[in-house]
Amino acid sequence: MVYRNKQKRFLLIDDVMNNLITLKALILETFPNSEVAIAQNGELGLQVARRIQPDVILLDILMPHMDGFEVCQAIKADPELEDIPVLFVTALKGDKENRLKALASGGEAFLTKPVDDVDLYVQLRSMLKIREKNRNEKAEKERLQELVAERTNELEKLKEKYKGLLDDLPGAVCEYLPDSTLTYVNKAYTLLHNQPAGELIGQKFLDYIEPTCRTRVERGFRFLTREQSANITLEKMERQGKPLWMEWRNRAIFDERGRVSQYYSIGLDITERKKSEQRLVFLSYHDYLTGLYNRRFFEEEMKRLDQPRNLPLTIVMSDVNGLKLVNDSFGHKEGDQLLQNVADSMKRGFRADDIIARIGGDEFAIILT
Repeated sequence: MVYRNKQKRFLLIDDVMNNLITLKALILETFPNSEVAIAQNGELGLQVARRIQPDVILLDILMPHMDGFEVCQAIKADPELEDIPVLFVTALKGDKENRLKALASGGEAFLTKPVDDVDLYVQLRSMLKIREKNRNEKAEKERLQELVAERTNELEKLKEKYKGLLDDLPGAVCEYLPDSTLTYVNKAYTLLHNQPAGELIGQKFLDYIEPTCRTRVERGFRFLTREQSANITLEKMERQGKPLWMEWRNRAIFDERGRVSQYYSIGLDITERKKSEQRLVFLSYHDYLTGLYNRRFFEEEMKRLDQPRNLPLTIVMSDVNGLKLVNDSFGHKEGDQLLQNVADSMKRGFRADDIIARIGGDEFAIILT
């Protein structure tokens, strides 16, 4: 399978040179016009990533000095690298704990060695789509940020004149003192907290943050310096009982003595982006029609559970009689509904921790530990 498109750039980070050589060959076979850079440790990988700005980073977990989780966290904490999708590649077969840890550290997906060329192709295509989407969103946010920066250069002298412009921005804008006391909020910020500007100004905005998140949010702006006067932080909130993800761009303003006089932050709603990312992760291991696990996950779990300590292990195989007849007689929509009904029945009939997978068109398999 060969992917023909404009030149792509990949970065492989692994402490074993043979792994790098093998993976590079697989990528070049599938993406013949691509550039593939390699690094044999996490520190060097971060340096190379900043220099070449790859489209996708493929990252090993078990590395000395700085493991893959730490490297991924550093990538996602760097404003220059955070939009680059990270694909973990590791020999930890079927290790659910490490898969979850990899995703929690910011990784987008997971591959197990030895890497299957089709799985690699599918995952890299997904990662490139994420990269393109992130680029477009970043360009749009940068355009918005440039617009805000242009309007706020003279904000101190002409705040009253220009506050109408800030109210028209879709992003939530707030200005606050070092102790987090709000001195200005725009219309979008008042809508975010469902309170009028008069009640918000003079209050400490940290008081409106969930106590469990307060320290992390405070750290996001408190450590800004002249050398790093701006950064980006994420905040998960709830609005009307639904999760809301906000991306905050924070900036510190310094006086003539070099001390922070105030901060301002611009918050953008990235909930849809987060949903898309979570959907891609879900589809990596689930069947899109029934919501059950897919064949790939089933086979990985079989390998993981095939250990003496897990025996005896029960496996149930089944298929749906008459699916072709239903499709031919009533149409594929009815056939799909039949499969969904079967899947729903299985979910109700088996235990919550049983592994139910759709492994073929009308074939299902269940692992009962």
